[in-house]
Amino acid sequence: MKNKIYQAAIFRFFLGVFILSLGLASCKKDDYRKDGGLAKETTTLSTYDYLAGNAYHYFDTLLLIVDHFNLKDSINKAGTFFAPTDYAINALMTTNNVTSLDELYKQINARFITQYIFASTELTLDNASTTARTYVAESGDTAALAKVASSYTVANSSLTYYTLEYIKINGML
Repeated sequence: MKNKIYQAAIFRFFLGVFILSLGLASCKKDDYRKDGGLAKETTTLSTYDYLAGNAYHYFDTLLLIVDHFNLKDSINKAGTFFAPTDYAINALMTTNNVTSLDELYKQINARFITQYIFASTELTLDNASTTARTYVAESGDTAALAKVASSYTVANSSLTYYTLEYIKINGML
């Protein structure tokens, strides 16, 4: 009987030491708490280089398409470029049962990208209206932009945020 009590005490002791050491080891990962300061509003990079330098590689597929259609200069000269992410391109490919980039290249043309290129630099969330306004893209397509309000509730408070919505127009707005 004493042996079992002794074994249980040893087990609890080592379990406690293990949990304590785990806790101490996990407390040393505080780098995420350090403020990196304010983000810079402007960059010296071209649009292409900015997208290529994305730390999470969200635009790698887009850049392959841009290179395929020789549109690097077009996006670098653009006032505004609504860059679709790899996720958006992958969703398009999945929806249309396209399994490779080579197959995608056969089904699209440069207009796939130029519909998101605009000459104006004024197409920003700050300048947008809650009523959709139309603009003509480099492709000649008409698109509209609108500031859209959304909200969510946190601890009995409703927080509102705005997004800039790109609306492809087929016919009338």
